[in-house]
Amino acid sequence: MGDRVLITAAGGGVGHFAVQFAKYFGAYVIAVASGSKKDLVMSLGADEFVDYQKTDFLKVTEPVDYVIEGLRDEHIQKTLSIVKKGGTLLSLWSHIEGSEWEKRAKELDVHAYYNAVVSNGKDMTAIAGLMKEGLVKSHVSKKFKLEEIAQAHTELEKNHTAGKIIVNP
Repeated sequence: MGDRVLITAAGGGVGHFAVQFAKYFGAYVIAVASGSKKDLVMSLGADEFVDYQKTDFLKVTEPVDYVIEGLRDEHIQKTLSIVKKGGTLLSLWSHIEGSEWEKRAKELDVHAYYNAVVSNGKDMTAIAGLMKEGLVKSHVSKKFKLEEIAQAHTELEKNHTAGKIIVNP
């Protein structure tokens, strides 16, 4: 494929999967995350890593074909500016339709979308197959018991989880 994909929050619960899926489909992946997640993200196949705490990715990254935006609202202003004309920005958190971001995307000739997760059997079967083959891996940073659900939520609210947090019965 050869498309250049920038993934923000690349070390998080969704981002670490996005890195792997993009690589699986042949993309060149630029991962943006905190420095503490560099080893994880690079081990998942990222081609480049940008530590957002030390470097503004806009200053070190050439324009990309796709952005998978794992952060909220105002961050879209930054990521929109790095998408090539005719490229695509997919927001995992912020609604684009009817927003200021939709207007700005049209001005830049960028296709911008919000995508809520909708599970379906066909996709889940395909992902399970990739995981079974070892082509996609889930990184679990912490496990909690069901009675520790409050602590699990507190951990998630810190917004610095590497990979997934699991709650078991």
